[in-house]
Amino acid sequence: MQENLTTDVVVIGAGLAGLTAAYDLTRRGIAVVVVEASDRIGGRVRDVMLSTGGSAELGAQWVGPEHHELRSLVHELGIDLVPVSTSGLNVFVEGGTATPFAGRIPESMATRAAILDATATLDRLAASLKTDQAALLALDAQTAQGWLRAHVSAPVEQALAYVVRTELCAEPSQVSAAALLDLYSDLASDRLLRDSETDRVAGGPERIAHALAGVLTEPVRLGQQAVFIERRPGASAGSDVVRVHVTGSADSQVTDFGGDFTVDARAAVLAVPSAAVTRIRWAPALPGWLDQGLQRRPMGAVIKAALEYPEPFWQSVGRSGSVILADGDVASIIESTPDGGRGGVLHAFVVGDAVHRVSRMPVDERHRVLVAAAVSALGAAAAAPLAIHEALWAEEPHVRGGYGPYSPPGLEELVLPVSVPGHRVFLAGSDLTTVNEGYMDGAVHSGHAAALHVVALFTP
Repeated sequence: MQENLTTDVVVIGAGLAGLTAAYDLTRRGIAVVVVEASDRIGGRVRDVMLSTGGSAELGAQWVGPEHHELRSLVHELGIDLVPVSTSGLNVFVEGGTATPFAGRIPESMATRAAILDATATLDRLAASLKTDQAALLALDAQTAQGWLRAHVSAPVEQALAYVVRTELCAEPSQVSAAALLDLYSDLASDRLLRDSETDRVAGGPERIAHALAGVLTEPVRLGQQAVFIERRPGASAGSDVVRVHVTGSADSQVTDFGGDFTVDARAAVLAVPSAAVTRIRWAPALPGWLDQGLQRRPMGAVIKAALEYPEPFWQSVGRSGSVILADGDVASIIESTPDGGRGGVLHAFVVGDAVHRVSRMPVDERHRVLVAAAVSALGAAAAAPLAIHEALWAEEPHVRGGYGPYSPPGLEELVLPVSVPGHRVFLAGSDLTTVNEGYMDGAVHSGHAAALHVVALFTP
């Protein structure tokens, strides 16, 4: 027999956004049921345990100084932050040649003066577009690649295209010029290796998810996917009910809660990647502008791999472990040795179109590509990692990409709503916010905001 649950709020998705909303609502005495399609909590926060001790992040990782809501939450939960290591020279690899460099931009890629000149142009453009909507839409009709080729030198185009790839996990030919403009505040600080992300979560950011879930009055229902959301009339006028139809995920090994069931609630928080919103059946249906708009925001493509070593050997030769690779399938490498760990960790990133080539390779071949990139930058000591842990985010069935969606040309006029029109369903997620979009802080912010909207709805 199908189980039918009744609660105040159903939260769909147990990433940081959904768990933050559930945490806030639970602390206000509001009954919450949380369903999660995958077999674990955390969403795009995912850690792996290392043989040398500690953990490595295969998903979200960074905490910046401006990430105030995330910092406040981890403090409240009693979780520490640890500073990112920045000692040693970075490495730039091009044409098989590894060149150490200090600072944020390798002079062999583009001079600091040229980068600053290009970002000053973007700064002036941004200022002019604040009062010229027609010009903004004209810019949005172009690709980032087209704008760069028309306005900057070839070396600067290479440098800024690299930032587009590594930030949005998409090719400059796929991204709108307006999206490039949205990145300009990062570019204007003359860096390619980011120095604004100053901290990491001690023990890994999955600790945040588990701490939030630990406050809930009942466990998250794992392996349970929302497939149909409908609005049903309540007992009195204005008291409509959100009914969520849930089924066991085909890919999940979790069977704790059995088969299909429904949840009736006064409101819902939908905290899933934006690409998943349109895969849910709705009654009444999503408005066409929202359905098509979400479908036109594809997820970026990224593979994040942790290469585990007995020790951080790069430190002994004065290298930071941070690498920019101008060619080849691996775009960047960063040092990510866990605080207090006995070994060393390098994270390697494959982004954009390269993901679709690399993800089709046999595992051994893909690992050879990752190791070869590390060797090209840091020498033979990188040739024999103890283990390689990887996350192919485009292959994750309930995520389908990372870090988040990007905007192709022609999407500037899409404004995401706070709630789904025609439903008492509030949206949350790191890619459904305008505050630190794509970061853990954005997820936390959106979760707090969704909970406040629910509280307002419940307040007479």
